[in-house]
Amino acid sequence: MELPLSPAMTDYTLHLYAGESLVGALAFDSASESFSLEYAPEWAQSPQGFALSPHLPLSGGASSATLRRFIENILPEGRALDVASMYSNIQKNNIFGLIRQLGRETAGALSFLPAGQTPRMQEPLRRLVSREELQMRIETRNHMPFTVWDGRVRVSVAGFQDKLLALVDDGGIFLADGALASTHILKPEPLNPNTPHMVANEHFCMRLASRISLRRHGQDHAARVDILRMPSPVLAIQRFDRAKTHTSIERIHIIDGCQALDMPVSAKYERNLGNGTDVRHIRDGVSFERLMHIRPTWNSPPWASKGWCCGRSPRCCWATAMRTEKTSLFIAARRGCA
Repeated sequence: MELPLSPAMTDYTLHLYAGESLVGALAFDSASESFSLEYAPEWAQSPQGFALSPHLPLSGGASSATLRRFIENILPEGRALDVASMYSNIQKNNIFGLIRQLGRETAGALSFLPAGQTPRMQEPLRRLVSREELQMRIETRNHMPFTVWDGRVRVSVAGFQDKLLALVDDGGIFLADGALASTHILKPEPLNPNTPHMVANEHFCMRLASRISLRRHGQDHAARVDILRMPSPVLAIQRFDRAKTHTSIERIHIIDGCQALDMPVSAKYERNLGNGTDVRHIRDGVSFERLMHIRPTWNSPPWASKGWCCGRSPRCCWATAMRTEKTSLFIAARRGCA
């Protein structure tokens, strides 16, 4: 199914797909810098169709500001955003231009494709990355950004740290293109000397969360992680928004804490104005308390609360320096988030 578009609209319209299903059309008015979203009728009426977030209902009517916040929270942050802007020649505040450039594979199920393109038109492509090449790229990150491979930016997920989306299959590491999707996020040690041994630290914390979850609830609410040696250590995080089948890699739609609350990425920290003595009491950013207030939108509040709290509680014990609940992730379905 195709949504009707006038010729003038096609340059500033992206079709959103979940797998091969058309979700809707995202339009951008360059004169007013406003966004609009129209769900495809078949998607809205299908039992498998779902709202992209609690603030983007299938009935429509979402504001341009809400759409901008939703898209902005998909994009990378910090140095990764600087690199994406520089290599694509698109300003960092040009949200539509960036999602058009980077949106073929995002966190969750969505693919943002130019109007007229469909997932079926894309060939499944993968390019082998040898351990020697990956080690070389880790060592030369000061000269060539880690997110740039084969002349283009590869990362399209939020966050500050260097990372690479990769397809890990039969022990090999591949760059996935076209109809293929990544299965893992690879994170080398940060360049910042103030955060040494981050790979080992994150691996330990994730494994601890996994063991607590399994022992307490009988279910693993933490992503599976491994340390790869290139010989430099690389944290390999198995994406839980991907499900590998015999013939393909299924994408699962997720939203983060900011998207669940309809808040901008600038509010990702609970202390949104910083830790200064005069403002540290202000906690208007994304927080545990705010997220618990949206429990009515969850499809099974008691079960989801148990699993979600299990995943968040260990991090409270670790007392991370940058407290953020943006990384709280929810699976979106027709009956609500989980």
